[in-house]
Amino acid sequence: MTSYFLTWCFGILVLINLCHGQSNDIAKHQNWTKDIDYVDYLIRTRHPNPFYHISKEHWDNEIQNLKKNIAELSEKEISIKLSSIVALLNDGHTFLDFDGNYGFDHWFPIRFYDFDDGLFITVAHPAYKQLIGKKVVSISGLPASDVLNAVSKAISGDNAFHKRNIAAAFLSNTALLEGMGIIQNNQNLILQLSDENGKRSTVKITSISSFYSTNYRNWGELFGPPLEEYHTYVTPFENGKPPLKYREFSDDAPPYYASREPYWFKNYPEYSAFVFQFNFASEIGPETFKDFRKRLSAALEEAKPEKLIIDVRYNFGGDGSMMVPLVKDIITFNKNHPKTKLFAITGRQTFSAGIMLVARLNEYLNVTTVGEPMGAGYNHYGDPITYQLPNSGLKLYCSSVYWQLSHPLNDSNEISIEFPVAVNSNDFFKSHDRAFLKIAENNDLRHISDIYLEEELTIADSIYQSRYATFGELKWWNPIDGDSDQMDKKINAIFERQKPESAVKIAKLWTQYDAENPLAWMKLAELYQLQKKYNLALETLDKAQYLDGDRLDIKEARAALQDASKE
Repeated sequence: MTSYFLTWCFGILVLINLCHGQSNDIAKHQNWTKDIDYVDYLIRTRHPNPFYHISKEHWDNEIQNLKKNIAELSEKEISIKLSSIVALLNDGHTFLDFDGNYGFDHWFPIRFYDFDDGLFITVAHPAYKQLIGKKVVSISGLPASDVLNAVSKAISGDNAFHKRNIAAAFLSNTALLEGMGIIQNNQNLILQLSDENGKRSTVKITSISSFYSTNYRNWGELFGPPLEEYHTYVTPFENGKPPLKYREFSDDAPPYYASREPYWFKNYPEYSAFVFQFNFASEIGPETFKDFRKRLSAALEEAKPEKLIIDVRYNFGGDGSMMVPLVKDIITFNKNHPKTKLFAITGRQTFSAGIMLVARLNEYLNVTTVGEPMGAGYNHYGDPITYQLPNSGLKLYCSSVYWQLSHPLNDSNEISIEFPVAVNSNDFFKSHDRAFLKIAENNDLRHISDIYLEEELTIADSIYQSRYATFGELKWWNPIDGDSDQMDKKINAIFERQKPESAVKIAKLWTQYDAENPLAWMKLAELYQLQKKYNLALETLDKAQYLDGDRLDIKEARAALQDASKE
């Protein structure tokens, strides 16, 4: 009798557990379905133009497939797959934030950075400080590049440069690697590393429970993942100086790690160069930005440098309204000192308000760009609004504004560079600031348009070919400087110097490197017409009209050209 009773009780318990499990599964499915539908609704109704880079059909299929597979996926996996769907929008201001839920507040206490020559460790917890400067060959037995590419698909970004920057940072997130199947059940991270002599070693990294920070994606390569005892992190420079000390200025350091405070400047008289580094557009500290600008203007007046370098390679955004008075100050200085050459150093971390600054500088001034492409194109979405998903607690950041900082037909998400300088690990760890030195030590970084204006055609062609041989294989190199208005003025100046062939050459280069811009083709057609090459002019106008057939000025130019050809 007792045996029967125990068996009966056990069966009841099993039945209760089964029912409880089924109830949990139903609740999980309902809750996640509601959250996924809410993301779908927000993207469709709040984003300025969600289906520019992805079709509605593709988006719908991804959303429906995720909802169908909720039962087979863990909370981490659902979070990552939903983040991957949002990432299809190719908008770095629109992203799913994990907000520390489902284990996303666990980190491996090392910082990865994707240099031009591979993935390296730049910052580490004291227990792993011997790993700093080593190249990562594999992660959990998988090639490091494959893991980085996989993680980048779950990360929102406008372009590949922006994604690789954030993906390298999130390689340290335990839950992300687990949810993608790279590690299992919060296990250790196994890395195969290579030192500068090519000697390989295998290390095991233990995960640490900490906290989650949305802003970690913007902290940069000298800052480790979120950690309660953040001051303990070790960096590559100045005897392992902790990250927060980089908010103080180091006078002996090269510009790229002299300070990561929001803004600072320094005169380098040995190079006749003046650096103004702008890292974050925000009023931080006792000094107002207005007072800082006054100090900056006074220092520039005193130094009167040959080269003014505006370094925004670490500027991930902030308050865009700060850019207007700053640009006005630089314009005023440039008018008073027209011989000072202006340069901008940009990089993959340059984003949002940082891009606004570069756009305005290029619009009003003759600025030469050096470094890497920025994290987005001139025309991009921004000003995100935050929405919390009601059941999972995850947060959706969704763009609310479209910023048009360039020609309306310029839909490129990558801004080309006039003098490319990739970030190399050897330069980085040996304190060699190649972008800064490219400007400081080089006396001929003239724009190609200026070279064709100042030099004979054969000499100008030779200089262009030399630059093409150096940079031509890079898709992000562009020898053309300035926006459409500036290019129009520069070509006119060359033509007025009685250099029609040089003017045509620059116009051809403009159409080659800005092929989607109808104004470039119109300018080339105008030059052909002035040379009475009417057939070439008509062919060129056809391309302009193909790009933007509604433009009245193209139709007027075609009518005028047809009349001229009859005379």
